[in-house]
This record gives sequence, C-alpha cells and structure tokens, in this order.
Amino acid sequence: MKAIIDTFIPLLKGLGTTFGYIFKKKITYQYPEPKRE
Repeated sequence: MKAIIDTFIPLLKGLGTTFGYIFKKKITYQYPEPKRE
C-alpha cells in the first residue's frame, strides 16, 4: 500500500504543476508587433 502512495504523490504534484502552467495568465499577447506602414 505504501508503494502505491509513494507512486501517486509525485504524480499528483507533477500534474498540479502542469495545470498551474496551463491556467496561468499569458504575458506575451502579440509578438512580434505588426509593422508600421
């Protein structure tokens, strides 16, 4: 039972990190800027 728990804790931490990056607000909206005419 302990082996199962030791396997899932790092997995859940990794998924938490991944979902944190997915829902994080994006900093760069448009790059590069459009050229002026």
